[in-house]
Amino acid sequence: MSIEAAKPKFVEGFTIPDAYYELNHAIWTKGIEWQVEAPYNELTKTLLNVTLYIRRPEIRPLRHPEAPTSEEYISLYAYSKILTPEKTTEETYTYGERLRKIDFMGNTIEYDQFEKAIEKLKKSPTTRRCVLVIARPWDLESNEPPCLREVHIWLEPPSHNKLQLTAFFRSWDAYAASNANLGALQLMQEEIAKELGMTTGSITVFASNAHIYETSFPFVQKWLEKKSETKEFYIGKIDED
Repeated sequence: MSIEAAKPKFVEGFTIPDAYYELNHAIWTKGIEWQVEAPYNELTKTLLNVTLYIRRPEIRPLRHPEAPTSEEYISLYAYSKILTPEKTTEETYTYGERLRKIDFMGNTIEYDQFEKAIEKLKKSPTTRRCVLVIARPWDLESNEPPCLREVHIWLEPPSHNKLQLTAFFRSWDAYAASNANLGALQLMQEEIAKELGMTTGSITVFASNAHIYETSFPFVQKWLEKKSETKEFYIGKIDED
């Protein structure tokens, strides 16, 4: 791998569907080959050290028409996997469970990071400490470690009346998962902002390894090579401040 491959990249989108297109286009046109470790062993096209900035993620629709998801699934994913601590018996964990509980050496510690962060922001609007942590040290030994590792929520200066969200992914499936991830993060941001009595701002995502799997190559190639591709649809309705 060259030094150039590791150089940070910046990708920007106005809305979530717009950002979804820009992220996949950047990976498809500038990505390198990356072979996933065992037991998966699948080839990917990968962009390293990516920053994705979305200026107006609240604009609907949240779904890009070519994404393998739906508005209904995005909502279901947000409210059943992130905004609730419940999990099914088949699930090892969910993001929502990890944000409210810590299981360690047979003990369960109840600790609601959402509740604590909201309390902190109400008391100290200028705080930089509201980082919601999903990662665990023992994920190093897991075959299914969480892709999303942490979410930092903070209030935009100087008025501190708009909630901003910054997330970190160690690994990010750009084609199959990123649209649902981004939509769910926006819904999460809206629920927290509602508790704070304010509006939402931008979303910024840092991804160490953003990629498209080989099994998705035919779909991505067909989509990105469409001559009719325009960005008019993805702008959506804009109500300027």
